[in-house]
Amino acid sequence: MESNAKGSADVWMLVFRLPESLPIWIELLQKSLHDRFGPRFAVWHTDELLFGVRGGELALYDTSGCRLSPPKVVYVRHNTADLRPDHETSLLHHLEQMGVAVFNSLAAHTLCANKVLHLQRLAAAGIPVPDTISYAAVPLGDVVQSPLLPEPCIVKSVRGNCGRAVFLAPQLELLREMHGNIDQRLPLLFQQYISSSRGRTLRILVVDGQLIQSIVFSASAGGLKSNASLGGDTSVCTGRYPEAEEIAIRAAKALGLVFGAVDFLFDEDSFIICEVNANPGWVVKTEDALSSAIADYAVRLLNRTAALP
Repeated sequence: MESNAKGSADVWMLVFRLPESLPIWIELLQKSLHDRFGPRFAVWHTDELLFGVRGGELALYDTSGCRLSPPKVVYVRHNTADLRPDHETSLLHHLEQMGVAVFNSLAAHTLCANKVLHLQRLAAAGIPVPDTISYAAVPLGDVVQSPLLPEPCIVKSVRGNCGRAVFLAPQLELLREMHGNIDQRLPLLFQQYISSSRGRTLRILVVDGQLIQSIVFSASAGGLKSNASLGGDTSVCTGRYPEAEEIAIRAAKALGLVFGAVDFLFDEDSFIICEVNANPGWVVKTEDALSSAIADYAVRLLNRTAALP
């Protein structure tokens, strides 16, 4: 079957799993990209696409069997926890192998989806991160007995977002007693607790190596987690912390991110990276600048691909 009109668009926004109600930033991105590209832009969801090999060539289809022309540029939106190694990663790899300019790339998404992977890359690049211990196959009961674990320590799943599967273990003895009640489907990491940053983080948003916005998140009522999704307060502070903003740009580059959020802890008089998110949401105060910056980058990328022989 021939390709349909939506499938012939040059620029796609690829959204993982259709939510019941679209977050405001998804709607804003759609509007911004549509304003720039008009009918050359389309939104696709991962549950609308089939892919494979036909006649020795890579091919892309919708679920009705219509063959789709590969787009030139794809902007990927997903929740961190939704990037599954044998599902969405196969689709992104397929698009990249078809010559599509995908941002963020599969490599960047893979690094950011796993907290250990991106801490490894950042540390190798000389970027400050907390002291961290994790494991591959050691039983958790043995891990928690290790003298290498900091006390107190932050315990996290290597995958997760919005502050889920994160808690403070004030004493290792308590952790050793309760470890059997912890979800062990994924490895955990045990991280240095930065007490000076309790209930407070600095998020810096970067697009294509440029600072877009800096925001302080503060937990309510003395809580540990400052995530906005958990009720934390937000305050835009762009330009107030130039040291962290410069580190954030370096971190995004080290991870190969076009668009990302770099989350910092306040470590006395300096900053240390907590984690990096390849697909963050954002607060209303940042919506216009970010949507425009992402659309601007898509324009530059489309022009770049048009100039290729």
